[in-house]
Amino acid sequence: MKERKKKKETSILDFLAETVKSLPSDAEKEKIVKNIGIIIKYFQDLQERVKSLPDDDKKKEILSAIITINEFLLSAKDNPVLSAALGLSYERAISPKRVKKEIPPQTGEKLFNELKSLPTDQIQQKLLDYKSVTMDELRALASYLGIKYPQRIKRQDLVDMIVKIGFANIRGYEILRSDKSDK
Repeated sequence: MKERKKKKETSILDFLAETVKSLPSDAEKEKIVKNIGIIIKYFQDLQERVKSLPDDDKKKEILSAIITINEFLLSAKDNPVLSAALGLSYERAISPKRVKKEIPPQTGEKLFNELKSLPTDQIQQKLLDYKSVTMDELRALASYLGIKYPQRIKRQDLVDMIVKIGFANIRGYEILRSDKSDK
């Protein structure tokens, strides 16, 4: 039994010796203490920051102020002058796009038949009268006569084209043909 006891004592002593050997050196202890100090300082700073966060009453005040500012900014979007002054984008009033009226092809033919018996001067006068002939009707007449015209053309210019190409030139050719056939 003494041997067992002796072995136990030696193993305990060996264990204690190993434990003592594994303890940190003075330099390591100093480094550990320094790092623990850094961690303690970090948590103290964190504690101060958490303490400085607003309390419930202050949060309500801040939320109310945010709502007020948001409502002001939303209302500014409806006012172009205020939006521009604040540097905000604003919603511009969208102008309704013009919807082209579909003029039936018969409109051009009907107008042509009404005008073909009139003298050239009266044709021009009637076509220039915006109350009796609309721009869409002029376009329909030009299309019926096969006259190509720019998309954005003035009334006067379109009337000139219609009168010259659609009526005057045709009448001139008819007169020339009739003169040749008389001879």
